[in-house]
Amino acid sequence: MKVKQQPVIGAWYVNSNCQFLRVWAMVFDHGKPKKVVLSYLSGVRQTVSVADWYKLDLRRYPQRKQKQEITSMV
Repeated sequence: MKVKQQPVIGAWYVNSNCQFLRVWAMVFDHGKPKKVVLSYLSGVRQTVSVADWYKLDLRRYPQRKQKQEITSMV
């Protein structure tokens, strides 16, 4: 059963063909998402409607959280 993934700008996903893709941008109309711009590792970008996004068989690729270095000025 497919799990519907929410499109998150900057997040990486893996499709059913084991291709990595990232949500590069989203297009909004009157505050509602209408389009999702995908970027593949090859550099190819593709725009899909939000309805088509939810039809994709995607798994979110886990990303490591980067540690922020906190420096204090003395």
